[in-house]
Amino acid sequence: MTTFDRRRIQAPESSYALTFIPIHSEAGPSKRTDRRDDEARPIYLKTGLISQANGSGYIESGGVKIACSVYGPRPKQPPYSPQGTLNLEVKFAPFASHPRRAPLRDTEPVPLSTLLTQHLLPTLQLHLLPKSSIDVHLLVLESDTIPNVLSAGLTVSSAAIADAGIAMSGLGVGAVIAKEANGRMILDPISGEEAVAEGVISLGIMPALGRVTGIWMTGEMEVDEACQLIDTATSASKDTHREEWDAPKKLDVDAMSRLLEPQSNIRLIVPDARMTVNLAQTIVAADISQDAARVQADDGLKLTKREFQLDQQINAR
Repeated sequence: MTTFDRRRIQAPESSYALTFIPIHSEAGPSKRTDRRDDEARPIYLKTGLISQANGSGYIESGGVKIACSVYGPRPKQPPYSPQGTLNLEVKFAPFASHPRRAPLRDTEPVPLSTLLTQHLLPTLQLHLLPKSSIDVHLLVLESDTIPNVLSAGLTVSSAAIADAGIAMSGLGVGAVIAKEANGRMILDPISGEEAVAEGVISLGIMPALGRVTGIWMTGEMEVDEACQLIDTATSASKDTHREEWDAPKKLDVDAMSRLLEPQSNIRLIVPDARMTVNLAQTIVAADISQDAARVQADDGLKLTKREFQLDQQINAR
């Protein structure tokens, strides 16, 4: 017979009172101390990380981390299409946000994939790829806000497509800018700054051509304010475009140093410099002798023709 009483709550022998931390829910203007209002967060961008894919990329920007892989262009199943198609899929890792996500299909990736496809399509030259398809897969390892994920996803997917060697009109860059109630404009806002903002604009930009590929706006703002925000974000996207342009060009320092060592390569090909000089002199002498023989042959042919003409004149007389 057990002595456990199921009718009573078995509390621990010692207990402590709960400590509640007051949370201020009043929304107010945010204070940015680590960077200016018109300054974006630094990014880390690397391409060519996935060897099985045709192109790949990885980006870190503040609280956003995304890995991207590109497969294609590869033959598309019927029906026939005069230009290529883009298939883009976004997935969130279970540990991408707090609290953890359930390992089932979520509602956020579907509209995010649609927005990202709309921002990315104008950068591609799909008319050069008939009967082909390009598959782009993005895995969000850490997320901050949806506009920031959209911005970083556009940047890394464009770099991964360029790494795959697919024809593009220009590299796409994502940018996010917000406006607070006091008229303050904040570039690349974090989650706290975005929560107190009146309106947020997420842009897809091709800085090399000065074109905007897509706009997604939430909140309320005047038309003049929206145009001013777009101009500010477009100007600030040039720095990100420079980082994206330099990402595929970063080479190993050791490989570059090996390429800049011509002496060992020359020794393997030409072991002795005197042999090279003698060989060159022989080739030049052979060319001169061939030219001289050709001149002598031409002179002999001219003499033969002259003698034939004299013989004909003598016979005619």
